[in-house]
Amino acid sequence: MFRECVPVELYDLEHDPCELRNLADKPEMQTVRERLLKQLAQWREDTNDPTRTPGGLAALTKFQDNATASIKKRVQKARKQAKAEKRKLSRRDLHKCSQIKPTYAVPPR
Repeated sequence: MFRECVPVELYDLEHDPCELRNLADKPEMQTVRERLLKQLAQWREDTNDPTRTPGGLAALTKFQDNATASIKKRVQKARKQAKAEKRKLSRRDLHKCSQIKPTYAVPPR
């Protein structure tokens, strides 16, 4: 059902608002931990979270890799253009470079 890919973190935000003490492995917190993990697994299923399946994770990873490469190319092009125009690269230039469309598809269940 739910496969733990990353360490579980659980904090008491009233007594530890800076999240310095992870309580996930404390025996007295196991009931809370299990309940929250079940809720997370249900939410991931209900929302068809793409990272739940190998195919969905692969599609999302491919999209992210392509988006990162595309943004890097756009930034390089914008730097060249700014240099040619003898001006500094602006925040607006960088913002334009980072605009992407979510083009990955979540595989059907």
